[in-house]
Amino acid sequence: MFVCACHHDGRIRERALRAAEGRRGRFVLGAALLRSSDAVAPVRAQARRLIDASLREDPTEMLELLDLALLLRRRRPRFEQGVWSEAIEPFLRAPARVDLRRAALAHRDGHARLWALQAVCALDPQSAQAALERALQDPVPAIGLHALRELHSRAEPAMRDALLAHMHELPHCVQRSEALRLIQRLGPADAQARLQDALFDPAFGPRRTAARLLRDRYGIDPAAIYRPALNGRDSERMRIALVALSPYATAGDLDALERMQDHPSSKVRKYALRGLAAADAPGLAARLRQAMSSPEPGTVDFAAKAFTRNHRNPDPDSLETAWRAHGWGLSRPLLRAARRLPRYDELAVLLSLLTQESEPWRRPPLQQALRRWCGRSRWRSAAQASVEQAPALQQALVQIADRMEAELYEAIARRLENPQDQTSVT
Repeated sequence: MFVCACHHDGRIRERALRAAEGRRGRFVLGAALLRSSDAVAPVRAQARRLIDASLREDPTEMLELLDLALLLRRRRPRFEQGVWSEAIEPFLRAPARVDLRRAALAHRDGHARLWALQAVCALDPQSAQAALERALQDPVPAIGLHALRELHSRAEPAMRDALLAHMHELPHCVQRSEALRLIQRLGPADAQARLQDALFDPAFGPRRTAARLLRDRYGIDPAAIYRPALNGRDSERMRIALVALSPYATAGDLDALERMQDHPSSKVRKYALRGLAAADAPGLAARLRQAMSSPEPGTVDFAAKAFTRNHRNPDPDSLETAWRAHGWGLSRPLLRAARRLPRYDELAVLLSLLTQESEPWRRPPLQQALRRWCGRSRWRSAAQASVEQAPALQQALVQIADRMEAELYEAIARRLENPQDQTSVT
């Protein structure tokens, strides 16, 4: 019956729905819902009769297929303007269907649970608190966000305060951020203390929201709260303070950041290095070169980017070491860091890396970097390779002639002609 109700011929669809009269079940009601927005008027009329019969005889059937009805409502204007607004929604919102709405709060579909929450809050105030408590723990973030907005607009003050007291236990970071905005709007006596506690939330979003609200409303610099934790003992609060302060570290934070360079956690060492780069610490270039040999891809990625950001020159050997360990995954930051080298030192590194790559599928980033090198040497400067560099570069180029296009090979070879004698330059 269900398959015939989806037939391309409208007459067959109508016969299938007529054959389903007097029967109950998910397939019958599902077919009726699908065909209630049919392009053929007799099919729509027959589907409407089946839906009306289902609502009269077994209301729980519509609860089971509420997800399908809401999907059709979102996607088919004819369904929303027709059977949904004329029959289904009035039936579900009727005062006698309070138990049905409460049961929908536990529906398997998130859209159905969201609709049930909206309906319960609007129609059943006596059930609102239990519905909001349940929604705040829902695995779908949008449902928890809607519950927080309902707290602000509909909930009683006592219920609202009771639920917001446990806002740090909300499962999703977007909900905790929205709860902080709600606290700021309501302005309870302990709002400032709650915002300061939220600076140490495990997620970035609530921390950023709390920092902005503290600055805008109370004129408090979050760094003044983070720095004592940064200088304290090793703890989760210290690590959160490190992550938050590392992009804005100053000379006063160097002692604490230096101590963390020997921390057993690679994540702590990486963020400490980030803070040293932000503060432009003495000896930064040496630390970045050392970080390039780290087995942790995240540390190498940051160090390679820091060479460009902080205008420091990497070491060719450290670039080659990092490429051998992480090259394919970190090709972009490593090749971008190589551009900080003198032009023909960069060419030596690129040719060496291409020589070492035995897998053809790993060569395209290096070939593209060589094309970019040719373009920069053509337009930016007419500098030539020195007499000492040219023979080694030409020999390396000959060894990998089969690993690049002939046009690229000839372009590089032309750059290496007529090497410049550095000793004769006055």
